[in-house]
Amino acid sequence: MSIRIFFVLFFLWGSHLYGQVVEICDNAVDDDGDGLVDLNDEDCDCPIVEPISRIPNPSFESINCCPNSRSQLYCADGWIQASQATTDLVHKCGWPGWPDFAPPTPFPDGDGIVGFRDGRAADNAGNIDYTWKEYAGACLTAPLLAGINYRFEFSIGFVNSTVSPVLDVTFFGTTSCEYLPFGLGDETFGCPTNSPDWQRLTGVRVGWNRGWIKSQVEITPKEDIYAIAIGPSCQNTSATRSTYYYLDNLILDETDNFMWAISSEGNPCRGEYLLTVNDRTGFDYQWYKDGIAIIGEKAATTAVTGEGTYKVRISNSEGCFFGGSFNYTIPVIEEVDTMELCEGDTYLFGSQLVSDPGDYVETFISVDGCDSIVYLHTQRLITSYDTLLIQKFPDEKYEFEGQEYPEVGVYDVETVDDQGCNYFIHLQIENYQVYWPNIFSPNEDGNNDYFTISGGPELKMVRELSIYNRWGDQVFFVQNSSESQDIVWNGKKGNAIIGAGVYVFRALLLMETGQEKVIAGAITLVH
Repeated sequence: MSIRIFFVLFFLWGSHLYGQVVEICDNAVDDDGDGLVDLNDEDCDCPIVEPISRIPNPSFESINCCPNSRSQLYCADGWIQASQATTDLVHKCGWPGWPDFAPPTPFPDGDGIVGFRDGRAADNAGNIDYTWKEYAGACLTAPLLAGINYRFEFSIGFVNSTVSPVLDVTFFGTTSCEYLPFGLGDETFGCPTNSPDWQRLTGVRVGWNRGWIKSQVEITPKEDIYAIAIGPSCQNTSATRSTYYYLDNLILDETDNFMWAISSEGNPCRGEYLLTVNDRTGFDYQWYKDGIAIIGEKAATTAVTGEGTYKVRISNSEGCFFGGSFNYTIPVIEEVDTMELCEGDTYLFGSQLVSDPGDYVETFISVDGCDSIVYLHTQRLITSYDTLLIQKFPDEKYEFEGQEYPEVGVYDVETVDDQGCNYFIHLQIENYQVYWPNIFSPNEDGNNDYFTISGGPELKMVRELSIYNRWGDQVFFVQNSSESQDIVWNGKKGNAIIGAGVYVFRALLLMETGQEKVIAGAITLVH
């Protein structure tokens, strides 16, 4: 062994012995034996170049109270309910959002999001209140200075294509925090620029997408801006029902600070997910997962290899820096559903055959390849029984569920209700109670002197009565216009008593159901 090689080895051994070995930051090895590898060792420190949002609490994570209902944006630190029409804080610690406007999961960043409307159905008929516009607001941690270019990046969540149609997400600003909130006491105030203290800074049209999408806009204010409001545009929605959207991860900073931010593309559930930073000549790249170098990943783009925190070290002749970090978690979609089971029904829920009321959990694979955890609550629909009373005339047939019932009587009929469950009808069929005499004697002895038609409460009135002799000549006719007036025939034609014999009557009846019925029969007149 040469003397030169000996001194080199001695130097390396001595450096290790006296704690002087320095961590090599890109070999995934604990070089200095302190139990810390690569970026987890303070020897591998480089400054971080990433945007820091001027919007306080940009992902609604920090809270001073846990929301238990709608309209509680005040629970999110740093946020102000900008409009009288209130936005809603959804947080995993408490309120999960409107049942009809279930937020898409998972959330882009952490446990909190905010929901807002652009118009709402103002009454039971579904008429839209177009002036109902909801905005979230905040005083900025540092103002937007006039003439400086800024970028606003945000994630927007959609319920479905009907509830969350295309939207112009709009960004408003004001020169003083004293103008926040605006339109106090007026739920129909509308957008911020209805006040002279507010101005529209920028906006972006975002088309419906399943779940969450990330969008961005550029802003160059003409004067210093100290407070902002975010929500729908000033134009009336074209929707014919209430609309609803969600916001999360609102990053606002100078555009230059976004230069080295890590972006993602591809499907996070199918192993086709890439992370990328700007690829610029003269720079070298090294990717890390959980602080340990990914050997061989020295390009501006890397493939995600599993859950963890990814960073990229960027270096040139002047030194090194990190372009922020990217926390990757395989998305898990959570859904809650309720099902009503009929007596005796079973339902195949994943691998479980459900027949009893209770709570069940099953994991499915979504169309995007992610795990979808469904929480199912089942409850029993009680078999219903009801009695249906039907009245008809003797010559009529009653039809129910495709079956004819010509005779009076009681029938038990099995059918299906609106929920698809068995439904039993106790069908009771009766004839209308309508009476008339078949003989009368108009001799004014006070006994059976008149012919009239009567009945129970189901007979509302006799509209017309006609009497004919055996040759078909009409001897009596009257129309009735009053429910309180009875029609009677005293056996006369004009003022003269007609002869004894058999006569025929025809009557038009109005029943309490609104049905009209013609009846006819024979009567005998005696003296």
